[in-house]
Amino acid sequence: MKLDVDAMRVLSTIDLGADLGDLALRGARYGFPGWVTEEATKGGKLKRTYLPNSGAAAVKAREYLAGAKTPGEHAGRCIALVVMAWFADERAVAQSSRSFKSVRPAGLPWADEVPEILERYALAALPGDERLQERVADAVREREEQAARRARREEAREVVRAVTAIEDPADVTPEQLAAAQAAVAESFDTYTVERYDADRQLRAIAKAHKDAAAAAAANDATPQEEPEGDPESGSDG
Repeated sequence: MKLDVDAMRVLSTIDLGADLGDLALRGARYGFPGWVTEEATKGGKLKRTYLPNSGAAAVKAREYLAGAKTPGEHAGRCIALVVMAWFADERAVAQSSRSFKSVRPAGLPWADEVPEILERYALAALPGDERLQERVADAVREREEQAARRARREEAREVVRAVTAIEDPADVTPEQLAAAQAAVAESFDTYTVERYDADRQLRAIAKAHKDAAAAAAANDATPQEEPEGDPESGSDG
């Protein structure tokens, strides 16, 4: 394994020391050579037995890592554990055998780039695997959709900020208010603090518009007094 920027980004965002057992339980125990015990049942079927818990998986993972000699081997073995944990499909085993663990790159500015790096490693290791290619394509499509949603959400924030920054609600046009309300409804997640705050501010503007319209209507409905005639005017007697 080449110890390059990609490798450093993976290794710096996954806490192998703290999560080694869970990481190995999530992936390596399903496919690393020698980690799976196979035996024939009385009916002649092949039965696979996996490491039962994170403690047993951690012991096996430490033995595996201890075999590294060079910097590249150290990085490669660590990343192999991560890649296996990232791509192992636990639906292939009975629910009672699943780990229900997850891999979460976090903490550093490039954490969001790690999934794509892991995909490149996996595709390089298994270039002809169609199921892997389909899974990577699905993941790429999902990231693109998430990016599009984030972009729409940021555009909605700009619309809301522009409207709520207007000091006098009366200066907000009905078109501006309607555009802000539509942006919030389409782009903000329901039941979030951000959605609640935006809705609250826009409702306040809408109420101000309604109150102003009611006041104007009431003023129009009030009978206007006729101006009194000029007492000095009149016909000469």
